[in-house]
Amino acid sequence: MRVLIISLVIALFTGGTARAVGAETIIEQCGTAQTRLTELAIRDGALADQLTANYEHILLNLLLPMNERLVDNQQTVGILTAISDDFAGVLEQWRDDTALYTARMQALRAINCKTAPLQFAANLTETQGARTLLAQQNRRLLDLLTEYQAALPEIWHNR
Repeated sequence: MRVLIISLVIALFTGGTARAVGAETIIEQCGTAQTRLTELAIRDGALADQLTANYEHILLNLLLPMNERLVDNQQTVGILTAISDDFAGVLEQWRDDTALYTARMQALRAINCKTAPLQFAANLTETQGARTLLAQQNRRLLDLLTEYQAALPEIWHNR
């Protein structure tokens, strides 16, 4: 019984769909699924808030001031500006998609999985897609920070 509920929640993480679990299973495990989704929503919300604050801090207090300092010192910073601009754009998309994921999770949790198991399964799949998108954007933000860090010594060396 526990394996079935875990398969519902794992579908949210792995890209699988809850439809494969079956409507009867969803109905039987509805209460546990809703509890697990509530726990996941709380953890994801706290993590998204923390990551957003960290990324905004990095952009506003590190990347942009560094670019300005290099320009003030008459350094060519085209690559750093491009990376910072990309970072700002992905961060803006991250904010929008975090709101979308939060709304989808709230909508999913509002569905009575006992009376609408197929709708629950469909919304679970949509919510998982929104969560996967956030993970991809997080990876992109980290990659951009790595690119920025890698470009700094080259610019510093060419001064």
